Amino acid sequence: MFYIAERNFNDKAARYSDTVFELKKIGLWYESLSEVERNVERNFIKLVKDTEMTIAKEIKARFNKNESQLDKNTNQDKKGKRN
Repeated sequence: MFYIAERNFNDKAARYSDTVFELKKIGLWYESLSEVERNVERNFIKLVKDTEMTIAKEIKARFNKNESQLDKNTNQDKKGKRN
């Protein structure tokens, strides 16, 4: 049981680290633009889109993980009721 919890923690930590890395990359890209380039609408739209996509990816991964854990717990509950 401890191994599974540790593995889940490591997976989650790696996912969070990847998300933070991607967000920092986006921020660094935007900061590297000149003031004129920052005021170009397409660059601002890219900033927003990339940020939203990164956050959405994290939320989806978290939701899928929680959903699969919920399914697993539900199946265990059903098995327990049969016995």
